[in-house]
This record gives sequence, structure tokens and C-alpha cells, in this order.
Amino acid sequence: MKNILCGKIFILFLFLSLTLLFHNFGYIGHYGYDDMLYAKMAVDFQQGTVDYEDHFSYRAPVVLLSTLSYSIFGISDFASSIPPIFITFCILIILFLLVKNKDWKIIVISFSITTFSTWFIFWSDKLSADIYVTFFIFAALAILHKYKFSSSKKHAFLFATLFTISLFFAFLDKETVILVAPLVIDVNTDKETKIWQGFPINKFIKAYSNWWLAKCETEINCSEIPKNSFLKVYVWNSDGKEGYIDNFGIKLFKK
Repeated sequence: MKNILCGKIFILFLFLSLTLLFHNFGYIGHYGYDDMLYAKMAVDFQQGTVDYEDHFSYRAPVVLLSTLSYSIFGISDFASSIPPIFITFCILIILFLLVKNKDWKIIVISFSITTFSTWFIFWSDKLSADIYVTFFIFAALAILHKYKFSSSKKHAFLFATLFTISLFFAFLDKETVILVAPLVIDVNTDKETKIWQGFPINKFIKAYSNWWLAKCETEINCSEIPKNSFLKVYVWNSDGKEGYIDNFGIKLFKK
């Protein structure tokens, strides 16, 4: 068991090393206007000056971590790239915590899809809000996943607080955060969740001025479900925005 865990940790360090290799051989410096503005704000903040009229000043994680890096390593491209690389590492570590108990193939595929995603690896060392938003949204989803599939519900307030904080900083870093509203099929007992599946319904909506048909279906193996289980079907409105649902129906078929 210890050797298996060490092997999985090796996979984590392998992909962490790959992000460093990308930075070493593929770093192109500052990408555009935004990162230069973040750099200027970090330097200004280091000198005790804040432009409260610029909304970029309120993207605290980007500005504060960049300021800290400049204070320690001096003002340079190297110092600019350290905070986003650190955030990238945190994302991969969270991913590892989510999949460490899974099969080897799942672990390798999860890390490969994440690390080699074009924009993920591109922003992994750039002074930009994008990698920060990715981290906080991913952290929020990881917290939700951990609580949903946890056998104990004793720390609901703690999970709710961490989830809220993660979303808060995600919106703080960049206002353009879109949460997909899913239709949820939930089968559980009093003690644990047996099935939890989310189906995005946003893709069915072509325009917000008309009614659109959203249809989702799934197969449930009844032999795996205890007799005292509960079936729940609902729309999870995660961002709290107003919406209208008509002719909401559920049909059950036995094969």
C-alpha cells in the first residue's frame, strides 16, 4: 500500500515538473496589457499607493501575491511568474487529493487532461487573473464534491464557509465566472449518497426570451440501490439567479 501511494505521489511530482519545464522552455514573458497593469499595481501597492478607481485594483489575490513576490525576489519576469506557478501547483495538488484513491489510469488521464489543456498550461506562469479564477472555482467544486460524497455531514458549516470563500475570491479575481446550472439526479439513503449525477441544462437554452425543452436521462442499476433509498430530481440553482421552469416532469422506465 505504501509503495502504491509513493508511485501516485511520483505522478504528481512528474506533472509538477512538466509545468516547470514548460516555464523554462516556453515562457514568453508578459502576454499583453493586463499583466503589465497587474505588475504596475503590485509595484504601486508595494510603495503604498492604490488606485481605487481601477477595478483591477480589487483583484486582491493577483495583486497581493505579485506584491509579495516582488518584495522577496525583486521586480522581474521571474518574480512575476512565481505566484501563478504556485497557484498552478495548488490546482494539481487538489486534483491529486481528489483522485489519489482511484485507479492508475484515472490518475494519469486526469493529470494529462488538466496539465496539457492548452489554456491551462499557457496561463500557468503568466501574471494574469485566469489561473487564479481556475484555482478558486476548482477549489469550490472540490469542496462541494468532498462534502457531497463524504460519509459524515458533521462539518456542513465549515464546508459551506470554504465553498463561499472560494466563490467569493473567484468573482473577486474576475467578474466573468459562469456557473453551469445542472439538473441533478440524486439517490441516497439516510447515511450516504449512492448516486449523484448532474446534467447541464444551459446548453439547451438558445436565447433567454423563449421557452426551451431540456431533456436528460440516465440508467440506474436497481440491484445496487438499497430498498430504503430516496430518489431526488431537482434543478440546482448554484448562482441564485431568477429563472422559470414549466412542465417539469419525471418518467421512470423499467428495462
